[in-house]
Amino acid sequence: MVTVSPRRWLILPLEIKARELHAKMLLALVAAERGWGVVVGDKLATRGARNVLPRGTFLEKSIQPGREASIFKAIAAGHRVSTTCEEGLLYLEKDYYKERRISRPAFDVIDYFFAWGARHAEDVDDGGGKVMSSGNPRLDVLRPEWREVFMPAARRIQARHGRIILVNSRFPIVSHALPSLLNVRHGAAPTGESEQLWRRYVALQTALFPPFLAMLPRLSAAFADHTIVVRPHPAENPAPWLERSDALSNVKVIYEGSANEWILASDVAIQNNCFTGVESYLLDRPSISYRPVIDEGVEVALTNQVGLQSFTEDELVACIQRVIGRETDISGVYGRQRDALGRYVSNLDGRLASEAVMDAFDRLDLPVSGGRFPIATRMKDALRGLRTLFSPIKAYSRKKFPGIELVEVQEMLRDFQRVSGRFSAVEIVPSTAGGFCVYRP
Repeated sequence: MVTVSPRRWLILPLEIKARELHAKMLLALVAAERGWGVVVGDKLATRGARNVLPRGTFLEKSIQPGREASIFKAIAAGHRVSTTCEEGLLYLEKDYYKERRISRPAFDVIDYFFAWGARHAEDVDDGGGKVMSSGNPRLDVLRPEWREVFMPAARRIQARHGRIILVNSRFPIVSHALPSLLNVRHGAAPTGESEQLWRRYVALQTALFPPFLAMLPRLSAAFADHTIVVRPHPAENPAPWLERSDALSNVKVIYEGSANEWILASDVAIQNNCFTGVESYLLDRPSISYRPVIDEGVEVALTNQVGLQSFTEDELVACIQRVIGRETDISGVYGRQRDALGRYVSNLDGRLASEAVMDAFDRLDLPVSGGRFPIATRMKDALRGLRTLFSPIKAYSRKKFPGIELVEVQEMLRDFQRVSGRFSAVEIVPSTAGGFCVYRP
């Protein structure tokens, strides 16, 4: 048992470990450096411990319809709540986004809504002063001064798989790991004009999936000296990919680790309407938006404005050949595309988004309290977890959040210390089930 002296507290629930952990760790380290205590962990365990955690502020990943009860419970337990939105960078249009991603009752009770950039902030803002165009910590870790934290894992991937062509799949709407959760996981059901937009989007995704599956044999044959790695979306059923690649010896379907380490380990990445296109761009790695079917009315413009594009299988193979043959000046192309990000993302240079978030939290009137870790949660919460251990929903959740080992986050701390020269006084101890506490003694 570790006793942490009185301080202000930040609580960071995680849903998808591979997507969020590095960014939340950097935010936690920036907060700890300022004297805060930070609890990071699985969203269910962390929210379930709200009554026994030190009173502080939760930073939630969304306030989509359906999230109100959890937010109200945190406030009733004496916490404050603010939010980011993981889907706030890539969305179709303002009204559609607000209908599906913003619960008005939840928005009314939070302190801050941290937007990805000016466009997102303007679309959400109601003039109340709680929307901050801060940027997002997920993009902090892609900056040149921080991305080295992913390189040890990237080098291990290269040692295991050789030269890689990465296919980032984003088709959970077509092939969901748990179809009964599809509407729940995507927020409120669309209505009116939004329903028509949604139907067009589903139709596009449905039309795109077969060409993505069909390209695997062509890539396998054309690039026999590469490993073609398909990385399914965390909510996606990998079975169609596994079936299609079964007879292709150099094609592998793998979901493990952060997308960023796989992007850095690859010669080129392929995607459509996917956040990984933006991540590849910011990591200065070649990325191709493969667009065999087009409906610009329901495509996210940004993913086509950064990186390269191909519209047919022949064009895709030729584009990959030019990239791996170094015939394409990626740095020149990417340099000309830099302005495309301007309205979408804040704090790409200079001040970190993590620092902008903490500047806002420093202004909150929060209690100062100590904590003892690891904390004990109520027995009925543990029994509830055991009862659902073998349920499909629990298996789906475990895929997205398989747990965190203390040694894993301590190694991550050393990586951040190594690349930055900061955080030398920060320590990490276990906090709740599947979580840890980051603090400066």
